[in-house]
Amino acid sequence: MKKLIFVLVVSIISISMVAMFALTGCKTTTTETTKAAAETTIAETKAAETTAAETTSAKKLKVAYSTWDIANPYFGQIAKGVEDRCNELGYEISINDSKKDATKQVDAVENYILQKVDIIIISPFDSVSMQLLVKKAKDAGIVVINGNQEIGGGAPVDAFVTIPEYVYGTAIGTNAGNWIKDKLNGKADVAVLDLPTVESVIQRANGIIDAIKKLAPEAKVVATQSASNPEEGMRAMETILQANPTVEVVVGVNDGGALGAYEAIMAANKATDNFFVGGGDALPEALQLIKDGTIYRATVDIDPYNSGKLFVDTAIKVMENGPIKDVVLFPCIPVTSENINNYFK
Repeated sequence: MKKLIFVLVVSIISISMVAMFALTGCKTTTTETTKAAAETTIAETKAAETTAAETTSAKKLKVAYSTWDIANPYFGQIAKGVEDRCNELGYEISINDSKKDATKQVDAVENYILQKVDIIIISPFDSVSMQLLVKKAKDAGIVVINGNQEIGGGAPVDAFVTIPEYVYGTAIGTNAGNWIKDKLNGKADVAVLDLPTVESVIQRANGIIDAIKKLAPEAKVVATQSASNPEEGMRAMETILQANPTVEVVVGVNDGGALGAYEAIMAANKATDNFFVGGGDALPEALQLIKDGTIYRATVDIDPYNSGKLFVDTAIKVMENGPIKDVVLFPCIPVTSENINNYFK
């Protein structure tokens, strides 16, 4: 079988970017180097897609993707990317939405193993519950790709595709911290929409708070609420506004929760020229709000749709060349009014 050429760029989170995001580092901003690296990642991913299509065997592969909440727009975009890539390659695809229920995800993955699919891609809701299942899948000869949150526990996954959560959080928090420093004289009451039930996302929230404190030491985090999708974000923001009416900076661990918060703020007539709402994942709705000049000021692009395609192409590479030891990284680009037009060409 023709060897698949698939260059995975790990330089997007380079020494210079880590220095920018670290607590001991200097002010963090989007750099031309970071943009260029991310653009290279996208270009190389597209090249890999073409190569993968050329090397597809006559066998119609069966691919399964289990995610933990398609109601979360980020995972909805990933699932769409997985589905579209499989359709492009003529593979059978089955997608499981566990709806943040570990038992449902366990049942789904067990069924995929019994069905003898060729590839299982897992974005785990509860990592521990997946560990024995990964071994069972590998014993059955199935390629297993771990996405987003690490399964860990010695589970023999064939590849891990993610972004360091703390670094991702500092990118999100830097957007908010720069706003507070530049627009609010370094002072603001801040609300953070987090997700404390998922260990990896706890690190993301820590990165958000640390970056804000670094850039705006006088800012105060006066409220935290769990929210990962628009419905949860709206409810959380309504509660926050009742208890903390002086909040004027809201930062979500993703765009899903932050978009719901935006709706609640608009409905409460709390929007002002100084108000900041921001998140991460660069969902289309968030990008449009930034372009429109609303109080939704910033996001961070880790390209969920193409990340879904990357899951599939990583699995193909594993089938061609064997397991991948190094972490396969998503891009990480802050998006504000300064570069929003790059997303509407």
